[in-house]
Amino acid sequence: MYDLIIKNGKLVTPDRIFEATVAINDGKYAAIVAPGTELEAKEVIDARGNYVYPGIIDCHAHLNEPGFEYREDFETGSRAAAVAGCTTLIDMPLNNDPSLMNKEIFDLKMGKISKHSVVDYALWGGIVGDYNNEPGSVKNNMNDLVDLHNCGVAAFKGFTCPNGDLFPTVNMGNVRKALEILKPYNALCGFHCEEFGQVLEREKEAKAKEGRTNEEKIRDFLDAHDVWTELVATKNVLDMCRATGGRVHICHVSHPAVAEVVKQAIYEGLPVTAETCPHYLGYTEDFVFEKGAPAKCTPPMRTKADMEKMWDYVLDGTLSCIGSDHSPAADEEKDNDKDNEKPDEKPDDSLKGDIDVTSAESVAELVNSLLKESIFDKLDSVNDLVSGAGESIKISDIVGLTSSINVLADNFTVNGEKTDLLFRSVTFAESMGNAYQG
Repeated sequence: MYDLIIKNGKLVTPDRIFEATVAINDGKYAAIVAPGTELEAKEVIDARGNYVYPGIIDCHAHLNEPGFEYREDFETGSRAAAVAGCTTLIDMPLNNDPSLMNKEIFDLKMGKISKHSVVDYALWGGIVGDYNNEPGSVKNNMNDLVDLHNCGVAAFKGFTCPNGDLFPTVNMGNVRKALEILKPYNALCGFHCEEFGQVLEREKEAKAKEGRTNEEKIRDFLDAHDVWTELVATKNVLDMCRATGGRVHICHVSHPAVAEVVKQAIYEGLPVTAETCPHYLGYTEDFVFEKGAPAKCTPPMRTKADMEKMWDYVLDGTLSCIGSDHSPAADEEKDNDKDNEKPDEKPDDSLKGDIDVTSAESVAELVNSLLKESIFDKLDSVNDLVSGAGESIKISDIVGLTSSINVLADNFTVNGEKTDLLFRSVTFAESMGNAYQG
């Protein structure tokens, strides 16, 4: 007798979608059999007419613990993820205070978050560099990278754009050195790719202007983070990949031109992967003008034509996974009546643009919408979107693995209200005015 069977559902696998019954014992997949097969179980779920698919892995989330728990912590963030079918979160080394830069901070963070996460999780370790706008500054953590790898971090993350003292920006020397250090361990190094100088100078120019309207401020923000900042930084990081042979991951690709250089690097044989996010696949810069501060993120949303072209790179596998980039803020930090380019309340300037635009629940909304619209029929691998952050596994290899499973019911919705959404910051959800499908 099995502990649980899920019958009559449409099973989503890497190869196809088909009706099947899934049996689970001791928290592990025990059998996948044809519909109608007689099985006994302590509990039976009839998923007739609904999709059954693996738990979502959110490869890019900022849960803000330790240091900024007033925005989010692992309890609230993981509960929100669980209700949306996300069963694994991979948390970024920022926005934390202290940021995850060495073994001591790893132990500190684990001591806090391990007590109250309701889903499985892994951690990105930080790669921090020498930039902090002061001549001669040296803040890098190159000597701590191997220790962090030995702690068990899933990957490493660095920023190539102006980013504040809590998580100093990496220069290309730092990128190259980190890849050289971590290559023997086959460790993955991810990067937020926006070129430092372009962003810095354009921000300076914008702030020097007087009497700007809100619309002009938004235009300046978008221009300071235009595609050229992302494209130049991505090319630079890919060159360091060529120089070292180290594994590189390009985070939150927002523009098809960037996706194209990634695609060329993959065809070249470089050890490169890349991700995108739901907001780059479903929203445009028009949404930023409409909503203001709650819709600002970096890189920002692009034009409608750019958004539509991005789907080509999802469908051909160039962008092999989708992460939420969940990065919440307190409501007052996204107040359109305040100067949100650099709010006084924020101790870390790196947070000024990349806050609150998404949630872990948005990934589930995207996956569920794709299922309902049969867009998965066009994908080479269903798991690219559902569990693209993990290794794709064939259906014959599933039995015996720990079970992590979702049932998508058409009649279950989570409305964008404070009483229904479980993550702590709801500014963006309320501004959308849409229902999340869950």
